[in-house]
Amino acid sequence: MSNGQLAYYAWLFDCGLDAALFLASLHLLYGVALKGVSARDRHFVLLVGFAALLGLPLVSGGALTGVSIKDAMPAIGVAVLKTLTTVWMIGAALLLLQHALRIFRMELQTHRLVRDRTPWSPGFYQALAAQFGIARPPVLIVDSEASSASIQGVRRQVIRVGGDVAELPVEQQMQIVLHELQHFKRRDLQTTILARLAVAVYWPIPMVWWLAGRLALESERACDDAVLAAGYAPRDYAETLISAFERQPLGDQRGLLALSATPSRRPVDTPGRRSGRSLWRPESTLHSRLISIISPRRQRRSYASCRAAGAGAVALAAVVCADANLLARSLTPSEPVLIRQAVATTSDDAEENVATGEVMVASRDLDFSYDKQQEMHPLVGIRFCDLPIPRGARIRSARIVFVGDELPAGSPELSIACQQDPEARTFLKLPHDISRRFTGDEARIGWRPGSDWYENSRTSDSVTPELRDLVQELVDHPRWREKGTIVFGISSRTSSPDTYRETASFEHELGPEVAPVLEVEFQAF
Repeated sequence: MSNGQLAYYAWLFDCGLDAALFLASLHLLYGVALKGVSARDRHFVLLVGFAALLGLPLVSGGALTGVSIKDAMPAIGVAVLKTLTTVWMIGAALLLLQHALRIFRMELQTHRLVRDRTPWSPGFYQALAAQFGIARPPVLIVDSEASSASIQGVRRQVIRVGGDVAELPVEQQMQIVLHELQHFKRRDLQTTILARLAVAVYWPIPMVWWLAGRLALESERACDDAVLAAGYAPRDYAETLISAFERQPLGDQRGLLALSATPSRRPVDTPGRRSGRSLWRPESTLHSRLISIISPRRQRRSYASCRAAGAGAVALAAVVCADANLLARSLTPSEPVLIRQAVATTSDDAEENVATGEVMVASRDLDFSYDKQQEMHPLVGIRFCDLPIPRGARIRSARIVFVGDELPAGSPELSIACQQDPEARTFLKLPHDISRRFTGDEARIGWRPGSDWYENSRTSDSVTPELRDLVQELVDHPRWREKGTIVFGISSRTSSPDTYRETASFEHELGPEVAPVLEVEFQAF
């Protein structure tokens, strides 16, 4: 994965964390500060919140680069980050496609209604619209297939009512039509589309679904309040809603863009029968609306100052949450730590005869490519234990430093591998005790030491190439724990008396001070 892609995934994830924090703030504002205000004011504040939510990515996300993420996050963390953000994007794309198809189908249906149905023009319609400042009301259409009144259409909106509405008393007709006119005046259909867009983008966050349902519910309550403000008695209007509910077929949910705003129709067990209407379930939308309608203490008056204060609080919360940069802050790595760990015991460095499998421990030196004393092709094993590296640390550098023991000969081509066991034991004089630790499938680092190699000296050529990737793989191992163990195997494909390097071991006559040393620089987070 390129650094640019990794930085993009991190930015997306940071946006999601900031959005979750903002939605929690919006939920707190809605549930506490707005508890006693009108439905219109609550709806307005939630609408501002959803608009701010969609604008949050424009100002959100920490200044993370792919390089900084790789330095601060283990490889498994990078993989999880990529997986989560990929699933998020796929889900968002599918939901956006679903919503686009719903809107497209709604537009087709609206076009057919206007083309095939004759507009219904009751005598009160134009006067009712004019009374509420609607100069050009939408077309009113009676559709026998409609189970309930609704407003639909984006380019050209229409009010669609069921065929039985025309048979109702005029007062009930006016209440139903006035409710839908309020939706038209308030542009609630556009608001619903905005909310659905936010839900699609932030679908993994449960709070966005709940708040979208609250937005739709407050929209219904605000229209109910407008009907009551027109002078209709709460009990009469409640009876109109109950009557409309009873006429609606069980399980019918035709509202193309409803967001938890349709009455719950889940069957419930009742005495004497196995299914019924859930009109009075507490979570039912209609139940909430009816309680709001008949409650004498419900605040129905809207205040501009309340809306302004709520919008200001939402804007402040958005600014604070956009600056949270939770991922960027959590990935701030610690200062780099450099450790130097030498071979600790006699049996922590050894040679194995590649031809016979014989393992030699307690030798005064270690031979790469060819052993002159034993006249053999050696495989060298080196064990470093009690490494104070925490699991998941980001390895910045890792090398083994040797002390030369003889002048060099030729130019050997060596290969370094790492045993995939963070609890590897010390070497024993058992046949093939070094080679059996490696399967041949491990990652390997090539090493071609130069001629700057002298007896009892540490030089630039007696230091291995960068072993960071080998050590990182083991530190990311599920069984790695701080004070873990790393075993390296150093081998060559061919062996010749004219090509070798000798280095001091733990048993060298100069003492353990010249034993191989593993130098590791890492960052914990």
